[in-house]
Amino acid sequence: MAGLEYTDDGVLLWRGDGDIVENYVEDENSVSVFVGMCKSEELFEAYWDDEVLAYDFGFCYDEDFAVIKFRELPLKQIDGLFDDAEIFDLDELKRQYPSGLDKAYNAVYVVGNVKYKGVVKEIENEDFGYFNFLGVFTKKKW
Repeated sequence: MAGLEYTDDGVLLWRGDGDIVENYVEDENSVSVFVGMCKSEELFEAYWDDEVLAYDFGFCYDEDFAVIKFRELPLKQIDGLFDDAEIFDLDELKRQYPSGLDKAYNAVYVVGNVKYKGVVKEIENEDFGYFNFLGVFTKKKW
């Protein structure tokens, strides 16, 4: 399985096919969208601050173009989970998931200017929780 793994001596290493930079393309017209079930808002912020999610999924990004949102109550409905999504067209996400998401999530992670190739679809991180890649969507023009 691709992603970050701890070695026996406690060092985090990328494990996957190819180089980590081959897993994404910088694209100013795209956003990559991830959702998750994180144990707490503090842990979710740490997951973002330390860029662990990006390494778990195998990509790099500019944090100035990333947006995160945590909800106390997990939601399966796209409108509720992404109620103030302004960076991309929510209708595009709804077309891809017409029946809603597969399960309820409490964490949203949207990375602008990145077209993630989906090398890793989901991650179960012992410290932070479960995260799932939903897809790449068109960035809204301002």
